[in-house]
Amino acid sequence: MTEYASRHLLDGDRPLRRDVRLLGWQFHRLLDEHGGAALRTMLRDLRHMANQRLADDPDALGAVADLLAAQPTDRLAELAHAMGLFFDLANLAEDRHRGRVLHRRERDDRQRETLAQAADALAGRSDKDRRALLASLSIEPVFTGHPTEAKRRSSRRALRRLRRDLVLLDPPDPRPRARKKRLDRMGRDLSSLWYTDPISPRKPSVMEELRRTLFAVRSAWRVAPSILDEARQAFGLHDAEARDRFRPLRFGVWIGGDRDGNPFVTSAVTRKTLERLRQVAVRLHRRECRRTRRRLTVSAPQAGLPEWLKHDIDQACAADATLAHAVAKLHPQEWLVQWLAVIDHRLRATTDRTQQGASIGYASSAEFECDLRNLDRALRDAGHDELTEGALARWRDRAQVFGLHLMRLDIRINSTDITEAVDEALRAMGVETAYAKLDDAGRRAALRKPIPADAPQRLKSADMPEPVKDLLRLMTLLARFSRQGRAEALGNLIVSMTHQASDLLAALWLLRLPGTPGGQDLAPTPMPVSALFETIGDLQQAETLLRNALAEPAYRVHVEATAGRLECMVGYSDSAKDGGYLASNWALYQCQERLAEVAREYDLKLTVFHGRGGAIGRGGGPAARAIQSLPAASLGGRLRLTEQGEVIAERYDDPDIARRHLQQLFWGTLTVSNAEASVDADARRLLATMAKTAEQAYRGFVSSPGFIPLLRECSPLPHVDRMNLGSRPSRRRGLDSLEDLRAIPFTFALNQLRAPINAFYGLGSAYHACSPPQQAVAKSLYQNWAWFRAVIDNAALALARCDPAIAQQYADRADNPEPARALVRQLGEEFERSRTAVLALQQRDTLLDAIPWLQRTVRVRTPYLDLLNLIQLELLARRSTRENPDEIERLDRALRRSIQALATGLRNTG
Repeated sequence: MTEYASRHLLDGDRPLRRDVRLLGWQFHRLLDEHGGAALRTMLRDLRHMANQRLADDPDALGAVADLLAAQPTDRLAELAHAMGLFFDLANLAEDRHRGRVLHRRERDDRQRETLAQAADALAGRSDKDRRALLASLSIEPVFTGHPTEAKRRSSRRALRRLRRDLVLLDPPDPRPRARKKRLDRMGRDLSSLWYTDPISPRKPSVMEELRRTLFAVRSAWRVAPSILDEARQAFGLHDAEARDRFRPLRFGVWIGGDRDGNPFVTSAVTRKTLERLRQVAVRLHRRECRRTRRRLTVSAPQAGLPEWLKHDIDQACAADATLAHAVAKLHPQEWLVQWLAVIDHRLRATTDRTQQGASIGYASSAEFECDLRNLDRALRDAGHDELTEGALARWRDRAQVFGLHLMRLDIRINSTDITEAVDEALRAMGVETAYAKLDDAGRRAALRKPIPADAPQRLKSADMPEPVKDLLRLMTLLARFSRQGRAEALGNLIVSMTHQASDLLAALWLLRLPGTPGGQDLAPTPMPVSALFETIGDLQQAETLLRNALAEPAYRVHVEATAGRLECMVGYSDSAKDGGYLASNWALYQCQERLAEVAREYDLKLTVFHGRGGAIGRGGGPAARAIQSLPAASLGGRLRLTEQGEVIAERYDDPDIARRHLQQLFWGTLTVSNAEASVDADARRLLATMAKTAEQAYRGFVSSPGFIPLLRECSPLPHVDRMNLGSRPSRRRGLDSLEDLRAIPFTFALNQLRAPINAFYGLGSAYHACSPPQQAVAKSLYQNWAWFRAVIDNAALALARCDPAIAQQYADRADNPEPARALVRQLGEEFERSRTAVLALQQRDTLLDAIPWLQRTVRVRTPYLDLLNLIQLELLARRSTRENPDEIERLDRALRRSIQALATGLRNTG
């Protein structure tokens, strides 16, 4: 890693240079002790040979490939494993330095994109507008179970420990014994990582996925109070009433509720998920309770605490003998400690499923917050405002953000499954016998028909497929949660692949089915039903679909009953896979504008839920840049977005980075909501033309005869399936067409080939098809339009990671290689067109030269990535010719290691 440091770092980045050298020393020591001198020497030689490619040596790749071909499979597996660990340490050093830079900028008051700067940007607004924006402010990151995290939880734990020790060594501890202790601990963790299989031996269960995500929620729990405090300070929200009204942050989760394509998410799993989230929240709150008790050992007579607090304590004890016995053991004058004992007792009873537990425990988060507020009020009534700060204030903030449910659970169901369930239910009730065969208008008419009074009995005795029965059980579960006052634990019911208005109405019909007898009233449910627009066609038809849905009384009453909240989700992954990068982004932008117009007409509060992934082709990229590119009218202070796979670890494993990420979400949402930008008609016509040209180019590429063979025969896609990243299957059926493959493994495989086509392909064709005056307009748009600038800048990053020469090596593996080779030649041509277009629009000479540190990062990693690609290619070649089961197993393990190592080096999977 010494060479990595010397080629990668800026002058003045001495702490990062020191970290890289320290980790490099540890890495080389590890290789000597556990890999052997031969492995270390081979890595050095291969790295030197791969570097020659940067010096324009045309034979460099071939020389590396020849040397690798002579190595046994076990040696190739060791090389891939060592390279993966090398990238882990490089990422660790870079992330640590990022946190260090954030601290330095904050200390020197040089941090950009802060809440104080957002407040300054709103200073020109009227008080009324400013208050309205703050009242509507709602930021909700939603953690999903999408299988794009390539690391096991055990590996992430070890890396977290290494990061902790790296922090403790900065600045260097002057005590030699303490420094040696930390270095020895790092050495042990690295040794453990060396012998830890980085690939999970089996697919995780849904509950294991949830535990993996809860691993990152601890950072969110830790930093949420500081974000809220920063927001209150920035906007002058100091009094108690303003504090209680200001509720801008919460978190959501899909794991355990996302049924789309995951047969393992059943109603029973959803119930367990809701209970598990509640248990974790209660456990965390009880820990906060203990911390607060240690700080509020105040004597009531001396502090002048109000008598009403003692009265409330006595009432609680009178209702529960166990509590009375526990309180009697406490100091009789420490009323605050006694009240905290009451809170702790009720928290413990909240997860008790017995009738006694239900009567004592908290029925809702509001009830819990009320008890905390009484604690705060008692101190303020006694004139001890300073004691309401610190631990108590942080606890109240966490209660406000996380409640007793931790994260709101969304339910996602595919529209096809909803149609099947409604069809079966209507047939069983004798209302409609051919619902699934009706068009949209016919389905809406069928859903308006009265439901027979004996519907529950008919449904109970009906012979229906098990998936339909389980979906109806889920609806009963959701209805029960609503009746029990636990609707706060539920997010939205999201209908994936929403193609027509009846898809929304059918979901609402199912949600109401377990309700009042006969289900004939329009009694609203507190759980919003939201459309998910994923394909280019669905994005373009979203406005019409939404108007049709709102024209139906049932849906209109439902939306109005949820405080006029209208939420629609837009999918970045499938739209980019469907129509390519530029067409997808333009369709998404226009869709959001049209949704905002519909919401304005109906006087509804629109929230656009952004289904973004980590890769550029799935809506990834810097979060602040992504928000800045949104249409201001679609935001209105409300932002909901998915956090997926490796993005969760990248943004939330480190509390400093988690805090910065949330800070940027707030800043971006506030500043864009305050903007009044508009795009003229000429610009729209130009973008429409460019998007159409780009879509044609992209669809021509993915529909070429060589494309499916390139994925199926040449790429490591079949081995991605075996990596057990998530519980959900990676494809819908086989791989005979692009539609069969989900967006995540599609993107994952293309990234492994260094060919991220869904992040740029077609952009070059679109630009070069423009006339010179149109190109001049496009350059002006780049300078003046945040959305277009974000599209181009993200494409630049994808192009910097693209390497047609590496993709060509994979194309040579096809059974009939010529179509695949022709396709990669076409890729190379479009790569050059797109690179030229991006540089012309940015008015730059080389990719990423406006971000020198990122440009160096990409450049310095390229030889290491090349080496991993060549290792993978050699393993794939052997895998295709071997028949011995033991050797095939060794090759499969080695291939999975190469995939994981490449994902680590690219800092991206799918």
